[in-house]
Amino acid sequence: MEYQQNLRGASSAAFASGGPASAGSAALPPNPELLDEFTLEEQADMMALRARVHARAAVPAPPLPLKPGPTGPRTIEGKAISSGNSLKHGLASGRVIVAGEDPADFEALLAVLTAEHAPATETEALLVRQMAQSWWLAQRAIRLQNESFTETGVDAGKLALFLRYQTTHERAFYKALNTLIKVRAERRKSALEFVSQYRHRNRPAREFVSQNTGVEPAIAPSEGPESTDPPLSDRQAA
Repeated sequence: MEYQQNLRGASSAAFASGGPASAGSAALPPNPELLDEFTLEEQADMMALRARVHARAAVPAPPLPLKPGPTGPRTIEGKAISSGNSLKHGLASGRVIVAGEDPADFEALLAVLTAEHAPATETEALLVRQMAQSWWLAQRAIRLQNESFTETGVDAGKLALFLRYQTTHERAFYKALNTLIKVRAERRKSALEFVSQYRHRNRPAREFVSQNTGVEPAIAPSEGPESTDPPLSDRQAA
């Protein structure tokens, strides 16, 4: 018991002073209670091992090495190229122009649809552009369907996938077209109602002409009623 108390006191003193724990441990004599089981050399080895363990625990771990920063592209052109590295067909992302397509062809399609539908508002212009994009993507899906047929066979998975994309974008085209027709009809209806209301408010008031003026029409002498009295000369002779 006295040996354990001395051991704890020496360890506490070494910890308080900031020195290694081996200083107090090495200064302690072997434990006489363990001489029956361990020799002096074995006890010394155990004390030395304990001192090394405490010394390692007191040493802070070295900091982890810093990981290198991102090494990707930093320019706008490089980022644009990098964003399309994993792009396969662009139908899911709705990317309008992919590798192998000419932007001038898309602009020509948009110009034809714009000339045909003549959008009068920003909403109608957006609907026309949506029609052009949907039709453009549907045509891309058709081209990719043709690539599913090879000399060795047909890639059924890709063919079914591109058929679904074609259907999706064709539906988007006709949905935008129907919305454009509806929006244009509503705009024309509103314009006609406005013109009608404007004309009604600015129409000049008509003068009221009474059908009963209170003046009897003059009767011509020849058209008057025939008199039953005798002529004046006859009355005088009488």
